[in-house]
Amino acid sequence: FSMAGYRIGMVVGNKEIIDVLGRIKSNIDSGVYGAIQDTAIAALTGDQEWIAGRNEIYARRRDLICDALAAAGVRAPRPKASLYIWGHVPDGFSSREFAAHLLDNAAIAVTPGSSYGAQGEGYFRMSLTVPDEEIAAAALRLSKLDLSRGTKNETEDGHERLSTTRGAALSGRTR
Repeated sequence: FSMAGYRIGMVVGNKEIIDVLGRIKSNIDSGVYGAIQDTAIAALTGDQEWIAGRNEIYARRRDLICDALAAAGVRAPRPKASLYIWGHVPDGFSSREFAAHLLDNAAIAVTPGSSYGAQGEGYFRMSLTVPDEEIAAAALRLSKLDLSRGTKNETEDGHERLSTTRGAALSGRTR
């Protein structure tokens, strides 16, 4: 429903368990903001005809990014339904190092998995919520990287860089 970032849900099940959950929730938070509840109600009860077309948009974006990641040697399963791609960080990088590398060498911003806790280390998250033109441009820049055989080396000033068989420098950097 294009409500990324909104947190709303419902529970269906055993009455006694739901009563306990209600008591716990009432002590943890003060509920969901009314405007978000109203938006969710409108989304769930309104016209649903547009959903199939919107899902096609996200599937197209997913396929572009997953194909580009594969071309760059990065493993990333294709989700059946998601606003995000979760990929495996290539060997030799932490999640944060890989995110910085993509930003510096391909002008692509991803979220390091470690931002979500220790269990996220070794992964990164890419959003599919940007316009198609930006997805296509990022996919092109990403597909030109070769991260499957990369090795990190230190430069003379002590910074790490990635050396690959094709090189990591791309034209058209935005920073």
